[in-house]
Amino acid sequence: SAPRLAIIVGIVCIPIPCSKGIRVCKAILEEYTELPYIQREQIYHRAYLETIRTAIGLKKRLKLLLRNSHLATSEPMYMKPYALMHDAERRYNYLVGVLSDSSELYQYASVRLTSIIKCTRMEKSGVLCVDERKEIERRIKDAGVPYLSSGIHTQMIRVRLTNEGVKMYSSMLHLRPMYVSRYQRDGAWIYEFDCLPWQAEIYFFKFGEHAIVLTPVSLAQKMEQKYQNALLKYQK
Repeated sequence: SAPRLAIIVGIVCIPIPCSKGIRVCKAILEEYTELPYIQREQIYHRAYLETIRTAIGLKKRLKLLLRNSHLATSEPMYMKPYALMHDAERRYNYLVGVLSDSSELYQYASVRLTSIIKCTRMEKSGVLCVDERKEIERRIKDAGVPYLSSGIHTQMIRVRLTNEGVKMYSSMLHLRPMYVSRYQRDGAWIYEFDCLPWQAEIYFFKFGEHAIVLTPVSLAQKMEQKYQNALLKYQK
């Protein structure tokens, strides 16, 4: 028989005659790469998604092994899943719920789909009580899906942006905090945010000289120290 090439679509392996296989494979890969990242993530992690959706539907707990996350440990984590969600910019997929370790210390958490190494549905109940669901919804409203694990301790943060900084803020969407007010002063723009200090720190650090944190002082000092530490690395 003619040589055959196996093309993998999602998790389904389709044998195709080799003469057509290369063209089909090229077409599939081109179509895949043109999809938004969030959809490519869903295709690549299809097996995990099916396990998660089943657990949510059956209200069962999930056993997770995580990597590349501040939530990651060498031991499995256990989650009562709330929903599969995405960030405001629709860039990344998150598993949202109530997470615990073997000692059953619980915390509200959002886990990037790409942080999951292994995902297993358990028979143990994963039912979330009314108060837990309300708290998750409140934290998402106040802090956003990516920052659910950080709590809801938002602060009023004031940042001075140069004209170039304003352009960067307009174009850099990932993890961008939404401002509550802005105004001009002394040739610069002052933006005010009601967000997590951690979010402002991560987002504005890459602005360099084009963004200066004015308040709170503790965040301004932390940013200054990070820049000084970076400078010392270059001076060695």
